[in-house]
Amino acid sequence: MVKVTFIVNGNRTLKKRNIELIQKVLQHPALDVTLLRTTYAKEALQLAQETCNLKTEIIIAVGGDGTINEVVNGIQASNKSVIFGYLPNGTGNDFSRNFKPIQSEAFIQALVSKKYTKIDTIKTTFDQEIKQCVNIADVGLGGKVIEILERQRSIIGGKISYNLAIVRGFLAFKKPEIVIESDAYKNKKRMLMVAICNGKYFAHGLTVNPFAQLNDGFLHITTFEKVSLLDYIRELPKLKKGLKITHPEVNYFKTKKVTIVGDRLYGELDGEGFKANTIEFEIQEKSLSILDLENTE
Repeated sequence: MVKVTFIVNGNRTLKKRNIELIQKVLQHPALDVTLLRTTYAKEALQLAQETCNLKTEIIIAVGGDGTINEVVNGIQASNKSVIFGYLPNGTGNDFSRNFKPIQSEAFIQALVSKKYTKIDTIKTTFDQEIKQCVNIADVGLGGKVIEILERQRSIIGGKISYNLAIVRGFLAFKKPEIVIESDAYKNKKRMLMVAICNGKYFAHGLTVNPFAQLNDGFLHITTFEKVSLLDYIRELPKLKKGLKITHPEVNYFKTKKVTIVGDRLYGELDGEGFKANTIEFEIQEKSLSILDLENTE
């Protein structure tokens, strides 16, 4: 039997489709299933690492992008050969937008056959910490928006909260002076935001970099320099449609490694905020085994 563990964000109500799918998995004769629910913040990372050490073969994160980030970091920290999977059950669910919608039969078939593919992750180093980012990291406005979102959660949620936080961020955020150094690009100036992308989507489905791919071995970088709230509103249709922004203060490039330096910069990894002065991002090629739902027969 295949040993499968679900790590569920206990702070969120499970969506009906996820309840039904988990029930099917629990009843499957070829699967040995454990269901764990988190009871406090950051517990998913600890549970993932402990579960890897108990010789589980597949860990499924059930939650939003933050839960996915914690589970991936737990798997990577364990140094075990464990397959990662997910069931989107959060607000933004931006990582899942890089894939087709999950179909129950394909999901169960992939579990039974232990079918997986390899994707990249982003090794992020700051304040003597090393963390993995599976989708998108950013420095600047995005980190400020995450801080605002955290304060808004008890009052308002969902997509409206994202949009309100972005507007409030534009109005409150002062562009920091940022030094960017990589083999492909060097600059020092005040910038609104630098997005470091493995996947394409963030902020509830906005395409911050249409060129990003999860398995191409590159960091895809988007820099936003003197971009205003009005510019953002004008370009929003392109961000929603996944189109390249043609604006003189928006630039795209790709690299294997990039270092960003500034004074207590706001940052975020898969929706988890932090502050740091020096942040190093490096692509980790094919470092994560992920359940393959695209190529099941």
